[in-house]
Amino acid sequence: VKDRTPFIHRGNWLQPFQGFTSAVVQRTLSGSSWFILNDWILAQLVARRLELDLATQSREVRRTVTSQAMPLEIFAAANLAGAGNGAILNSISVVKYHNWGKENPDNFFRTARAMVRARGGSLRPLFRGLGTTVLRDIMFGGIFASLRLVLSAPVDDLLRPLGAGSATSFVSSMVAAATAMAT
Repeated sequence: VKDRTPFIHRGNWLQPFQGFTSAVVQRTLSGSSWFILNDWILAQLVARRLELDLATQSREVRRTVTSQAMPLEIFAAANLAGAGNGAILNSISVVKYHNWGKENPDNFFRTARAMVRARGGSLRPLFRGLGTTVLRDIMFGGIFASLRLVLSAPVDDLLRPLGAGSATSFVSSMVAAATAMAT
């Protein structure tokens, strides 16, 4: 990508697994942190509407508070989680992309330090593309959460007669995630 070489170029295939570890770590962090942020934000929004202080509630109440979420709260929480996720993880992507295609890439922290030093100590290089990343993650979150909510009843209607009603959440989430990723 960086050197604009064609996909079927010999140089692209000399080290096919270069960057694999950093990509797996980033994808794992990205995927899991969105769900953690989304659940926490959604609980806060619902608790605020219900005038609950979650800190003083039992564990059972804290666990079930999100089941009372309204569609707008689900949408807002998903967008806020996307924004937070994008903002938190953008720098990881910047450093990862900086190392792509190098013969002997440095480890993550050495690369980040070198990027900052090259700009006279400015952290600005680590925030390159932040707006685009945040916007992408906001769109993913909003589309995923909204579509999952909209699909849950029709998918349940389709799967329950087949005896697969327990797969409703999984199928709804997979279709919603695939659609959100494609947009």
